[in-house]
Amino acid sequence: MRRTCGMFRLLRGLFLIIFSAIMTACQTLNIDESFVFQPGLFGDPDAVRNDPMRYESIFTESKDIVIDVWADGQKAKHYIRSSEFVKSTVTHDVIKSPEAHLAITYVERPETPRPLVVHCGGNASDRYESGALYAQKIIPFADVLMFDYPGYGESTGRADAQSLRRANRIIAGHVRKNYAGRRPLILWGHSLGGFVCADMVQYFPHLDGLILEATATNAQDVSAAVVPWYAKLFVRPQVAESLAAYDMVEMLKEAEAPLLILGAAKDKTLPVELSRKLAAELTATGREVTYTEFPEGNHISIPVQSTYNSALESFISSIRNSTYYDQSPLTLRGDRENTLIRREAKIQLNRDSPHHLPRGPMP
Repeated sequence: MRRTCGMFRLLRGLFLIIFSAIMTACQTLNIDESFVFQPGLFGDPDAVRNDPMRYESIFTESKDIVIDVWADGQKAKHYIRSSEFVKSTVTHDVIKSPEAHLAITYVERPETPRPLVVHCGGNASDRYESGALYAQKIIPFADVLMFDYPGYGESTGRADAQSLRRANRIIAGHVRKNYAGRRPLILWGHSLGGFVCADMVQYFPHLDGLILEATATNAQDVSAAVVPWYAKLFVRPQVAESLAAYDMVEMLKEAEAPLLILGAAKDKTLPVELSRKLAAELTATGREVTYTEFPEGNHISIPVQSTYNSALESFISSIRNSTYYDQSPLTLRGDRENTLIRREAKIQLNRDSPHHLPRGPMP
């Protein structure tokens, strides 16, 4: 499974700009939506897709396989082991609205009640290429619902910021009506998906948790990070207004749910400094933040790191233990207000790691 992100496209353009800037004067690098929304660049665009989700059989059949993934010069090996197999139910559907038809996939296990994770993928991801791996990293801890962004995979519409915001409202309404109630609800965003989830928060009257994986605070930070130090004298990034509106701290200012931020020390797509900065800025607002950094992780390999399972299990268990669920449908009650007051906003740091960098709990 091979993935080419917008980063390479940006860098190719950047090198041309640097060359021109050296020959003339300072140049502006325009970061517009075409750099961010990249449907069809994950996998072979000419491949025939006979199923909604590649590798779907790993949830219904016991097997031993290895799935190799590449992205921006980074790689990860996902080991699917028959010894860990638990049969899951996979359901595909389409939410039809005047704005777009949104393709969704719901993966669940029979035991109840289980938490529900709404997963938002990266800028080149869709259910067919990424869905099985996204679900596989979550299903041991929670049921998972995924969707193709507008213009991606089997979803219709335009692949742009405005269409995605409309889709967030539609997905949230569908989740509230059909899946929520009597169990924890968690939003999980990877890379671009972190911004997608942060925007989606406004459509849920209650959330129990938010997981932000290998992402950043805002588009300005991302654009600054992708310009090499030697080019900063010649190149000035200019972020499109539609992208500049994505700011995690601002979008999450009203949310009360605890946050888990996952950073990868060897991330070449969104450098780990962006995850650290995001954790620090959200903590400074008084939010309950747990930051876990994986020293050997890259942009796509966090779920295969040795401390990943313990980090996820700890976070989700704390959510389940802090909330009481009524038995009536779609009703959630608990000691959330007092619980949140008692908790101190903090970043959990492991001071035994090199250079006192934050990292995840050791097994």
